[in-house]
Amino acid sequence: MKKSRILAGIWMLFLVLAYLVSASITIGIAAVATVLLCFFCFFLSIAMKNKVTCYFEVPDMAEKEQQVYGKLIFENHSLLPAGRLRAELLFQNLLTGEKEICHLDSMAAGKEKTETKWSVCSNCCGAIRISVQKLLVSDMLGLFLTEQKLNISDTMIVLPEMKTVEVQVGDSFTTDWESIQYSEQKKGDDPGETFGIREYQPGDSTKMIHWKISQKLGELYVKEPGLPVENAVLLFFETAKLTGDSRTSDQAELMEKLISVSENLTEKGMHHKIGWYDQKKEQLCMEEIDSADNLAQIIHGLLSLERKEKTFTGLQEYAQKYQEQPFGHILYFTAEDPGNLADLFAWQCSFQTVRPGEDVGILLI
Repeated sequence: MKKSRILAGIWMLFLVLAYLVSASITIGIAAVATVLLCFFCFFLSIAMKNKVTCYFEVPDMAEKEQQVYGKLIFENHSLLPAGRLRAELLFQNLLTGEKEICHLDSMAAGKEKTETKWSVCSNCCGAIRISVQKLLVSDMLGLFLTEQKLNISDTMIVLPEMKTVEVQVGDSFTTDWESIQYSEQKKGDDPGETFGIREYQPGDSTKMIHWKISQKLGELYVKEPGLPVENAVLLFFETAKLTGDSRTSDQAELMEKLISVSENLTEKGMHHKIGWYDQKKEQLCMEEIDSADNLAQIIHGLLSLERKEKTFTGLQEYAQKYQEQPFGHILYFTAEDPGNLADLFAWQCSFQTVRPGEDVGILLI
């Protein structure tokens, strides 16, 4: 637009000087016509404001490193022509946070649709959100410009690459995967299992009195109930960003490992859960996986998980809210240094961290 205005100014200056020198009627008419044309372009740009819309044609999914193509369709709802159209597109991988901006140019006559092709290629799996940030509409000469703020977006899935994973599980768990274990370190509220014996205290339920021991020792003793621990696996995916040390591709690599482990457990007929902290909704999420269909249904959501800078991890949030409903095994998928997080779960389950760049052959004990 700046270039067009400079050229128009030079042209107008030339006509004025030529008219002053020659006093030619033809040059005078050309100068007046130029001024009228500029006024026409100005009013045209005003009239075209909010008269042009656009929408996408986006492929549903793609493979990693695959060049895929889509379309952005412009629709001019006015009878007047839209001289120049420029859309600013933002491509964002929600999982990794990677962003790329490109511009698409087009033209559209009155009451006409026109389309422009775009392409994208991603080296990482994830949900690619394609959005139009703004649309610039100018007159035919490019002298005047109107800007439309838009909120148009669509999503394309870049499928994860399945890793070769062999999950080994101890015999005590494979025989009865859905049975219940009890913590040996912490009491609970399940009267069906005794955690320990202690002296009676005021307020204790009489139902918990251990009559045989009380009769033998001559004092009242009560049974402390056990804490049930599910004999199942929790795959927890970390979405908090505590430091800036990790690479953008780390989240994609971890997601591929998580989905591969989940798929392997499903093939073995082992029910498990996938957990994460949704940074957008600010809440913990848990999904039970007992079949390949369950896993397929949530893959889109998993690939759309956004990472956010926080002062606490999602696993710490889980430890606070689900402390009374522990799992037998926790696999923690994180790009961050787990520090002493394992100590939070040492009393109740086996805990293992899965990090980027590490082998995914996992032994559950």
